[in-house]
Amino acid sequence: MSILLTACLLVGLLPTVAFAAEGDVDYLYCDANGANWATGTKSVGEYTLVTSDDTSWGTDGTTTWYVATGNITIGTEETPQRVAVSGDVHLILADGCELIINGGIQVQDNSTGSTPNTNALTIYGQANGTGKLVAQNVEMNNAAIGGNEDSIGGAITINGGIVEANSYYGAGIGGGGDAGGASNGIGGAITINGGTVIATSNRNGAGIGGGGGMSGGAAGGAITITGGTVTATSTGDGAGIGGGSGTRGGDGGKITITGGTVIATSNRNGAGIGGGHRKGGNGSFQTNGGNAVIFASSIGDNSGEKKAGWSGIVFEGDEGKVYGDQTLTGDLTVPEGKTLTIDSGKTLTIPEGVTLTIAAGGTLTNNGTVANSGKIYVDGTFTGTANNIYYPLTLVNATATENTSVYNTKTYAKAGSTITLTPDVPLDGLTVAKWNVSPADVTIENDSFTMPSAALTVTAQFAWDSGKAAEVSSEDQLRLALNAGATSIKLMADIKLSETLKWQDIQITLDLNGHVLGSGWQAITLTDTSTGGDTSLTLIDSAPNTANTVDGKAYKGGVLWGKITLTVSGGGSRNCCLYANGGSVTGNVGLDSVDASIRCTSDTPTVFYNNVGRWGQIYGGIFRGTYTHGI
Repeated sequence: MSILLTACLLVGLLPTVAFAAEGDVDYLYCDANGANWATGTKSVGEYTLVTSDDTSWGTDGTTTWYVATGNITIGTEETPQRVAVSGDVHLILADGCELIINGGIQVQDNSTGSTPNTNALTIYGQANGTGKLVAQNVEMNNAAIGGNEDSIGGAITINGGIVEANSYYGAGIGGGGDAGGASNGIGGAITINGGTVIATSNRNGAGIGGGGGMSGGAAGGAITITGGTVTATSTGDGAGIGGGSGTRGGDGGKITITGGTVIATSNRNGAGIGGGHRKGGNGSFQTNGGNAVIFASSIGDNSGEKKAGWSGIVFEGDEGKVYGDQTLTGDLTVPEGKTLTIDSGKTLTIPEGVTLTIAAGGTLTNNGTVANSGKIYVDGTFTGTANNIYYPLTLVNATATENTSVYNTKTYAKAGSTITLTPDVPLDGLTVAKWNVSPADVTIENDSFTMPSAALTVTAQFAWDSGKAAEVSSEDQLRLALNAGATSIKLMADIKLSETLKWQDIQITLDLNGHVLGSGWQAITLTDTSTGGDTSLTLIDSAPNTANTVDGKAYKGGVLWGKITLTVSGGGSRNCCLYANGGSVTGNVGLDSVDASIRCTSDTPTVFYNNVGRWGQIYGGIFRGTYTHGI
């Protein structure tokens, strides 16, 4: 026993170790230009598993591989734990993992006057790209991933996975800040080749780039983006991508974006791409013949001469242009409030399987050429010419399949194509009386029409076969039948009303059929305004022995749950009548005119359980409530 206890105590005193995963680990990598992607493999023994006890990764002068699997949390909000990178560290985010580091990751430039920096972090994803790294709750002035306070960021490369980085004064990814002075936290060398990156500095640091300072921000460093989806934001005066800010802004640095989708925003006065606010130099911005899609709140280095050399789809604020001839490599949306212009002589190619969506409030102006083998979905405004353009088609009580497309759960139809409609008749007895179209300048003949270059709504307006009773099981079916002109209704299920049934100048027969109709409040109003004929409700119950319970009270047969009000308006001869020939009524029945009446013309009278009367006349029924004035 003592030997066993001693062994247990010794095990408990051993440091935490990371055990290798069972099997090889694949990862995606590319060349130095963000191209020639391939799958690499690390075998058991070549990597170390990340654990929640990690405080550092790597050793100076060596290359070390780590793998994150499952859910791992390092540090807490109350007690952050920053992980320090030394040497050349490579981190694989396994699909499905979530690595949360409260305190962030220190990747700090350790160069001297005679030796280059050797601290580097490279992040990889796997085939599905679902592995996630979150760097948060960092100490003020530290970059979420990068330099510590007032320090230059090391070499950071992201090839895949999902990376979220949130800082305060330091950059989201890049250099550290200095809330008490001028920051020296230059962004360092930052490369993004793939994955999804969301980097935010909360105050004056750049989303990606230099740290922010009280009296000055740091420069952006060398930032290269060749692919992926990148969102970089400074909530203060720093740049989205580029320099930090303070009483003087940091220079934008050298920014090269050749691919991917990039959203770069300064929420205040910094550049989206470029320098920090207050005289931060623009730095340089270049696209090198690439095909990136860039949404920037502004771009500092944007002279006419520089723009002449841009390539890609670039938005500065709300205005975007196609620079050079471009081919979309993925779906693109022109957002609300933004305009994309294709100038004369420029071509935008949309390959098969790729979509261009113009959101509501967005605009695409084509003065050049759109070579479209994919689809263009227009919820906003499109001017110019192109083929395969689809506009919203809203169908009510109908379907259409040919020349239509469903995108993001919404139905669109191809402009200029023939659309053939099939009525969706939800209830036996309905027939299509006509098609209602909005806007009204579209003609439908033989259930077909030509789709215009505009959004369209088509509604089947039903009529009722007068020889049939409407057998309804829901409030929607009930109202649909009534709107189509049905005058004989038979309940096939209990129906709770969302609002009062209002009948005017009509004769309705309602068969409760042993079911409950109503809501406990005003169920039906019956109004007669015409001299051409009586207004009436004939209440019957073809299943009078059915047992029902309403509001805790037992009833036999069908139940009208709520109040009925009969009114007469206008001059001349009027008559508004409830024929009480079956079922029960739980609420008051108001006879609000001397020309309103209750009559029983069968040997199965309706049973009334509440107040009945006021001004009208009663000729039959069973009354278990009270009679009021006027009867």
